[in-house]
Amino acid sequence: MLHPVDHYGLKLRLGVVNGSEQPYRDWCGLAGRSVGGGGSMNSLIACVPRGVTSEDVCDQLSACGIHVEFRNGRITVSNEGSIAWIERDSAGELKREYERDELTLLSGLIGEWVGFVIDYRTIEVAVMAVRAMCERWPCVVDNDDDFIGWGREYVERQRSTGRRGVDGKREPVAGQSAEEEVDVLLDAEL
Repeated sequence: MLHPVDHYGLKLRLGVVNGSEQPYRDWCGLAGRSVGGGGSMNSLIACVPRGVTSEDVCDQLSACGIHVEFRNGRITVSNEGSIAWIERDSAGELKREYERDELTLLSGLIGEWVGFVIDYRTIEVAVMAVRAMCERWPCVVDNDDDFIGWGREYVERQRSTGRRGVDGKREPVAGQSAEEEVDVLLDAEL
């Protein structure tokens, strides 16, 4: 038996395992559709001006040369075997999940906003999507960990530090030089 549990507008299904509820490891987007079975997912939220639609984001990603598919209000982004799903928070679930100080920060930076949840397995494709959104709109990112701020700052932070993927290994990030990518990959093998 599965019970959806809200977490920043996403639903993590919990299943009964050995008599106790355990994470089922199956994330659902805002509309409750599964975005992966068994694989670990990460999420971040990209907040942009309220009038931005899913179609606008899809068009922007495509204009930046990113491979996208748009179906049932959800954008699928793929790049070199990596994938992300982007969904607009049309129901306003995210605003109910944020703390008052976080809402004040978001509104202070971009005014009236809407959030797009980006579910991903590797950070590179999520960073590509954020970078493309930043080229067209003011964008604030919440990585649900240690960062809420301008999207461009987040992208730069990822570029300069490299991020660890869900398997704990460092990942190269789009925009790095070939030498930086080799350094990151060598680090991952240590």
